[in-house]
Amino acid sequence: MQLAPGAQTVLDFTGIRRIAVANPDVADVKVVGKTQLLIVGNRRGRTALTVWTDKGEVQRTLVVEPPRVEELARELKALGFSSLEVRPIGDQVVVDGQVESFQDLKMLRQAVAGLSYVKLLVRVDAQVVQASLTVTAEQINAALKRNGITSATAVVVGRRILLEGSVTDEAERDKAQRIADSFYEELKGSIGPQ
Repeated sequence: MQLAPGAQTVLDFTGIRRIAVANPDVADVKVVGKTQLLIVGNRRGRTALTVWTDKGEVQRTLVVEPPRVEELARELKALGFSSLEVRPIGDQVVVDGQVESFQDLKMLRQAVAGLSYVKLLVRVDAQVVQASLTVTAEQINAALKRNGITSATAVVVGRRILLEGSVTDEAERDKAQRIADSFYEELKGSIGPQ
């Protein structure tokens, strides 16, 4: 696991019994709750983390080093993300720009997963977002009708999908909301700030 000096990240473990860090000058580890460890990068170096849980022993190597902007930029370019800007800001590396699809955004998120010092400010092309919102609203409306909710509809307003119309009671309102959420949640997480 890699992080920058001063950066923090949380690791989840079930049934933590005991922890040990070989060199706490490199990384500090604190138990926060019954299932989480807070890892703080102190200074450049490597150290071993051992966690004893109800299920046994887990070992991880913690690597603390300053963000490597050029290396990350090369890796992203090799994945086809040549138009993204990669720049250092303090102890973090910011990746900024626009991608062409939600699939590209997902691939980019996977590429930087585990790099706690990377902050993504990447957006999906506005036309793709609008088209996706329109298709999702149509899917919600079809599902509402299939479930007998005919007086409520999903409409696109800016970068959001809203339900409008009327329902017979709270149960039908909750049902309509659950239907809309089932289609909209994944998309909402990908389109960013609303």
